[in-house]
Amino acid sequence: MDNVVTTCGCKCMEDSAAAFLVGAGNNSYYGSGNWIASGLQDVQTRWCPELFEKPLGVPNGPAAKSGAVYTRKFASGTVVTFNIRTNKGTITWASGSQ
Repeated sequence: MDNVVTTCGCKCMEDSAAAFLVGAGNNSYYGSGNWIASGLQDVQTRWCPELFEKPLGVPNGPAAKSGAVYTRKFASGTVVTFNIRTNKGTITWASGSQ
């Protein structure tokens, strides 16, 4: 199986990360790939700073649903949406998130 990150970059993970963030609760963890390796190389090739190193903050509450789209807002000002019909998500990072 191809590694999603190395074949098309972290952008390919945005849909699944958005779906995760819309429903994540306490002690929820997100990862990608098989994660069965004897060393760190597997993890390092799948690490996406664009998704994993920006400030998110706590959710301002559960996701709200409008039609097929769930939206969830976070304390940082980041807004996440996920469309359950198209399986497409967006993460709009708060201004100042680099």
